[in-house]
Amino acid sequence: MTTVADNTHAAELSALIPAQETGALAIQRNDPECDGRGIRIAVFDTGVDPAALHLKTTTDGKPKIIDIVDTTGSGDVDMKKVVKLGDDRSFKTLTGRTFKVPEAWACPSGEVRVGVKAAFELFPTPLIRRLKRKRKEDWEKKARAVTRAAEAEETAAKDKTPDDEARLKELKARVGALSSHVGGYADHGPVLDCIAFNNGTEWMAVVADETVTDLSSVSPMGDYKQRQEYGLFSDEDQMSYSFKFYADGDILSIVTTSGSHGTHVAGILGAHDESSSERNGVAPGVQVVSVKIGDGRLDSMETGAGIIRGVNAAIDNGCHLINMSFGEASAVPNAGHVVRALQDAVREKGIIFIGSASNSGPALSTLGCPGGLSSALIGVGAYASSALMASSYALPHPVPDVQYTWSSRGPTPDGATGVCISAPGGAITDVPTYNLKSTQLMNGTSMSSPNMCGSAAVLLSALMKRGIPWSPFSVRKALENTAKPLSGSTPLDNGQGVAQVDKALDLLVNHRDDLSFLPEYKVEAGYFAMGGRGIYLRDPGHFTQDRVEAIVSVTPSFHKDTPKEDLIHFECPLSLVCDKSWVNVASFLLMNNSTRSFGVHVNTGDLEPGLHYTEIRAYRVGDADAGPVFRVPVTVCKPTPLAAPQSTATTSAVMSAGAVKRYFYAVPSGVTGCKVTVTGGAFEGSRRFILHAVQLAHQKPFNNAELHRFFALRERETTTFELAINGDRGLEVCVAQWWSSAGACDITITVEFIGLDLRGDRTFAGPARLDALCTLGKVTLQPKVQYTTLERVIFPVRAGTVRPLREERNVLIDGSHMYALELSYSFSLSDKANVYPVLPGVSDFLYEGDMHNQLWMIFDDNNRILQRGDAFPNRYKTDLKKGSYTIVYQLRHSSKSKLEDMKESHILLIQKLKSPLSASVYSVQPGTTAQQSFSKMDLVRGRSVPVFVEPVKASKLPKDAAHGDVLSGTITMAADAQWSTWCVRALVTKGKVKPAETTSSSSKKSKKNKKNKAYKDAIKAADLDFIKSATKDDVDVLAEIGERHAGALDVQLAVITKRFDLTDSKESLLPLIEEAVDSVDTRALAEYFGRTDVVEEETQEAKDAAAKRKEDMTSTKSNLIALLLLQLKCALELEGDARTNTARTAITNAKRWTDPYKDSKWALSLAKYHMAREEYGQALQCIGDETSKDAFELKQQLFDKLGWTDLFDSRSVHVLFPSARPLFVE
Repeated sequence: MTTVADNTHAAELSALIPAQETGALAIQRNDPECDGRGIRIAVFDTGVDPAALHLKTTTDGKPKIIDIVDTTGSGDVDMKKVVKLGDDRSFKTLTGRTFKVPEAWACPSGEVRVGVKAAFELFPTPLIRRLKRKRKEDWEKKARAVTRAAEAEETAAKDKTPDDEARLKELKARVGALSSHVGGYADHGPVLDCIAFNNGTEWMAVVADETVTDLSSVSPMGDYKQRQEYGLFSDEDQMSYSFKFYADGDILSIVTTSGSHGTHVAGILGAHDESSSERNGVAPGVQVVSVKIGDGRLDSMETGAGIIRGVNAAIDNGCHLINMSFGEASAVPNAGHVVRALQDAVREKGIIFIGSASNSGPALSTLGCPGGLSSALIGVGAYASSALMASSYALPHPVPDVQYTWSSRGPTPDGATGVCISAPGGAITDVPTYNLKSTQLMNGTSMSSPNMCGSAAVLLSALMKRGIPWSPFSVRKALENTAKPLSGSTPLDNGQGVAQVDKALDLLVNHRDDLSFLPEYKVEAGYFAMGGRGIYLRDPGHFTQDRVEAIVSVTPSFHKDTPKEDLIHFECPLSLVCDKSWVNVASFLLMNNSTRSFGVHVNTGDLEPGLHYTEIRAYRVGDADAGPVFRVPVTVCKPTPLAAPQSTATTSAVMSAGAVKRYFYAVPSGVTGCKVTVTGGAFEGSRRFILHAVQLAHQKPFNNAELHRFFALRERETTTFELAINGDRGLEVCVAQWWSSAGACDITITVEFIGLDLRGDRTFAGPARLDALCTLGKVTLQPKVQYTTLERVIFPVRAGTVRPLREERNVLIDGSHMYALELSYSFSLSDKANVYPVLPGVSDFLYEGDMHNQLWMIFDDNNRILQRGDAFPNRYKTDLKKGSYTIVYQLRHSSKSKLEDMKESHILLIQKLKSPLSASVYSVQPGTTAQQSFSKMDLVRGRSVPVFVEPVKASKLPKDAAHGDVLSGTITMAADAQWSTWCVRALVTKGKVKPAETTSSSSKKSKKNKKNKAYKDAIKAADLDFIKSATKDDVDVLAEIGERHAGALDVQLAVITKRFDLTDSKESLLPLIEEAVDSVDTRALAEYFGRTDVVEEETQEAKDAAAKRKEDMTSTKSNLIALLLLQLKCALELEGDARTNTARTAITNAKRWTDPYKDSKWALSLAKYHMAREEYGQALQCIGDETSKDAFELKQQLFDKLGWTDLFDSRSVHVLFPSARPLFVE
């Protein structure tokens, strides 16, 4: 109990960014100049805010942030448009505004570059939300004032002139239009005019939003690297930005942060508080290069291009370290072009890469890529020290030092430990100023990684001062060999322990001349016809024998610049040691500059069920205190025996804060599901737990079959979870008490396996039979098939084109150049739908993928971007309205031929159905007299029953479904049981059946008539094709076509429509329109649509005749309405009474056949008609929800005329209707 206030709390303040735990503070206390000085760190993240409070300078007065780069391309602006300055130095921007270049700006070329950028494309989501709230509040105040005035005017008119119906109608329409406008409020954010010029020596630029009216009020900035200049977009947003220039001014990169994460990371590793050293980062003397790999267009998701180009930025800036607190689950460890680029930076350029292990624990093998899964990279786990708990978390009862429950664990799927080292995983430090606060608490391996990186920078600073050389591998070896293990943990939890860089420094100093420290030792263990970086026994097949034999190969890999003499003389006698009796290995190995191999026997027969971990350590003979030269991890997950009949297992456990209990099972053959029940024992209060069950599958990410649940448990309380699994594989069920949930307790865990095998092809091309076999336990069947998505097969509009990218940002370390392939796909929606695209064989692979980068965008017909996505498209599902759209993919690769092979690749458009489609399920074969729907049925072990699935009826298929598409959904065999659900797919078969030939006596005559008709139709079709491409020079030909088809209303309509588009004199077309309208037998038309045709004789000929008549009449009516619309459009070009009378006639005639005010094709013409009559409110109502650019511009005119300009965002035209599509990754 605290009774006296501590006026300093110096210990707690210094622990907000923990530096003591890793020994970094000890080095600085011994030599204050060894605080990271001389060391540069590239922060691969969301970007670092140069305006952050503690990221201004280093301890020796140098700039803290020396370069700020956006390698994703998210801030790129196309600046190829060159504008000559007028005599008065004026010019016009792409948004149409006119500015003058101030005399103070040197612009010797007399020209500027102009571009445009939507500010919200540069802002992170939290800032956009804040700004939208504020902007909406301000806008609504104006809207309320305008609405009150309009309502007051309507009320006054009712009182003064109640008989003036036209006036009242208009005022009512204005109020209604205002209400609709307010209800449809949308904020597209500020639009930035981007202006760049060359001052004779360098490129400079400014950005100007709508508040900037004079360029003298803004200051041009150059490349941040050269000038360390940054600005704020506005006082309200407090969003900083800086510039980079590429392609000789063709591209302006506006660099912002895509989130707070990167600034916080930079604060941990290098913050410097000039007034209080207690708030310093781990290495306050270090300099930082901000590399934005989190694409703002993708809500800060990292991209392959961002990382690969980031490596170049790190090299160009002379960085010694890279910190990357990003990562994803990966199907294949230690593979992929992105991983290779990072490894090349380490192996070829000597940069030390430190990355987060991920936050997906506590089960084993839950590491993220790249940090946790890749050789040559240092993966960092996260632990909480008692000091961190007391300072940052303010826990009343701090628990002993513990690995965070969520910190990912090793090993990698191929046996490496994955987690190399651990560091404190929480801190309170800087965040970007747009948050309107200076610091924030964050935790995660995202925080432990920069803590380790800052500690490593302190270590390198001390080595640099002493003139001691290092390599990434000597530093890693020193860190691992001097780490402090956490009590009760294994290297799979926290690597070799918590880093102690002060001890690592001593080790490196004492072994400065030891050549065995410098190379990377590549370990490969071969067993069960597999290869890995360690030995990992987990699946049932690994335990069929009591002893596993493996061959381990070790290869020292020196840097390419190592002197040949050193390679020749390198020889290192090693003592091989393992502290577990169940592993047998030779005791001696002589290592030289070649691959050496040795045998290992792992004896699992006598091991108890559970996790067993050990290492084969290779010590230099006579120098064991230096620690292992290399390690071979050995992990055994011995399964727990199952109670007969192999379906259940129950265990008890005593838990405490941070405790982790792991149980492993050899899942019996045929098992498809398991239930895990956790029951609380006798304890007071409640405890928080994580249940984490994982079943690994070869070349699939760990989260492919994973159950991860956070839950609270009270005394005697029970909770149950279900998971779908596969038989004949290992399963880990991990229960962990939350790291900060204090207090011991006892629990019971019961695992029950259930088996239901569903045999047969689950891709249906028609009626299908499946066979359900109960393999374990008892199952109550109640099959249900539901299709939830339509997979539409879409091919490119045309074959894509492969082009080389500019060398400036697109050359790999090995000198390879990058190429890009862009593919365009068109699709339409008959109704609103939720969609996303998938590129088979490419999507869902990022780090392990064969593509260097993949990015896609969805555009509407106005070129407006509606959605963007990357390697994980299902994260970017988007709702689209009815209409036509285009998806453009950009793929990047260093192999031109690889991209050439993909020029005609199709995509799958995954379209969510408006409502699920159910398919009928039967227990007895459909089509037989015994056909019977499936009802509930109990199935016991060993029994099998058939399940018949009927196709979805053609009448129920989605309108957008085409032949060859696929309906995708699930079949659930047991009611409400997730474990009994399988994916099913049904091929869409759609087509029209040609009617049978008639055999009447008049068939010969009919054939002749058909031949004549075909000839005439061919001429007509050719003329219609010509009309489509006709130009002003073809007016005479159009007249001839009109005369040739005088009786064909559709041709007359096509001719007049084309002439309407080509001629400036619309009035001249009115006689032609009137002639065509008069040619319609309106009486016959009215009679037809006023009655219902009854076919007395149900002959095929009668049906065909009735159908033909309906088609003709419907076409005539449609063409007549279209002609009347053209008449209205022409009338609007007239003046005075002629315009009014002709327009009124067209509208009146149209009302006989349709309601033009409900027809979107008439909307703009009707709006212009009412606008000409100064009926602005009615004009706005006519426009309604129309979204075309013409509608936007007309609406703007109406708002101007009504004096409502404050309520209309005219500059959003550049967002809604951009003149060109944006850059991808150039």
